[in-house]
Amino acid sequence: MDRVFEEEKQNLKDAVKVINKKSSQLSETVKTINRDISKLSSVDYQDRYRLIERRNNINKDIDQLSEWKKTPYMGRIEYETTEDNTRETVYIGKQFIGEVNENQKFTIISWQAPVASLYYLRHTKTQIIKNIEHRLLLRRELKITDSTLVSYNTTFGKNTTSTSDISINSDPFLLQILNEKRKNNKITDIIRSIQENQYNIMSSPLNKSFILQGCAGSGKTMILLHRLSILLFNNKDNKLKTENIKIITPSKHFNTQIDQLSNELNINSIERLTIDDYYTVLLKNYPNKLTLSKPIENENLLEKNFLAEIYSINFQTKFIESYNEYWEKVLEKLNKLNLRALYEKLNLKFPSITKLKV
Repeated sequence: MDRVFEEEKQNLKDAVKVINKKSSQLSETVKTINRDISKLSSVDYQDRYRLIERRNNINKDIDQLSEWKKTPYMGRIEYETTEDNTRETVYIGKQFIGEVNENQKFTIISWQAPVASLYYLRHTKTQIIKNIEHRLLLRRELKITDSTLVSYNTTFGKNTTSTSDISINSDPFLLQILNEKRKNNKITDIIRSIQENQYNIMSSPLNKSFILQGCAGSGKTMILLHRLSILLFNNKDNKLKTENIKIITPSKHFNTQIDQLSNELNINSIERLTIDDYYTVLLKNYPNKLTLSKPIENENLLEKNFLAEIYSINFQTKFIESYNEYWEKVLEKLNKLNLRALYEKLNLKFPSITKLKV
């Protein structure tokens, strides 16, 4: 008998039991709301609307739990910290579900949580999280279909079944996941198949700027959308707000294609714009409310010689020189009008320019 398989099978059973319990509790809340709605008079529009909206949101949560129950998690890690040396058992899922305390105590956390790095970074055995060292003791991949454990693969720790140095081309779990995705034409998340180099990009600090380069279809957009999901999850108390984020996409058709993925990653509230739409929004932000008499057209419709000229170093140099010259003349006129003293009297900062560099 495979003791590891039986243990994981029991833990999965306990996890499903917890999810079913949460779902039942929410269903009872829906029944209570329905009773409250039935007691309202026909003129209580606001209260009725509020209760109906709450009921709809709870029903969405019930549907989500039903979906998560099919695959509550895809991996397991065990670790201890230098703070108390207590061994913690954690399962990595798409969403945080919470503590399971049936036959064995463990917690189901979201893949976005910092401690999930011990699962995704296959060559990492320790991680400093909130100034506390976390030491990996066990890493295990799990394949679950329709709430049923299919197989497992221990990549680190006791009863290891494969090495962490296994290549992408020979990793049976990864190959199985990729083959399943090829059969699905929809754009879905890559949470189960995230590789170490991909995770390093996704989990880079918020204040780190970088350019992600790759050929068409290499997964640049997928990685950046998952990065957004991680950043929002781990910066809830920060100034990072969805209204201050824009996703620039190649076309409106692409926006439609990633609708489901955006919902799965909890980034559906972020505005998605084509580059043309984004420039239009920027123009409308100017004080004089610039409007476009014609829609923005693709620059490829312009003559090649003209495009070559405006993108040339020579044009850039001339533009910068003209810009600097224009503002120098403006300042010169202001100085001739002796306005500096007036600015100082009114406690205003006298205009200055920062010259552009060629």
